[in-house]
Amino acid sequence: MVITDQAKAYIEKFMEESGVNTLRFVFEGAGCCSPKWGIALAEAEEGDITETINGINIAIDKNVLEIVQQISLDFEENEEGEGGLVISGYDSCCS
Repeated sequence: MVITDQAKAYIEKFMEESGVNTLRFVFEGAGCCSPKWGIALAEAEEGDITETINGINIAIDKNVLEIVQQISLDFEENEEGEGGLVISGYDSCCS
């Protein structure tokens, strides 16, 4: 997994506001060809894989570990100054 410096700054802003210092990748059930997953600001749970990437504490549900190890988190901003995280590097076979 890669977290760019721009994504790090964006994530840290929300961590400070929420009082949670971990970005958790969660299992959300079975999908058509791979597990469904999501991202939340939440403390690690029992069985999670934990690590620090670019200064961000990460917790990964072991059911989605293989998938999220492939991704990159970046930050993009549009012309109106609105922005958000962009996830790349994950290809789903589902349409």
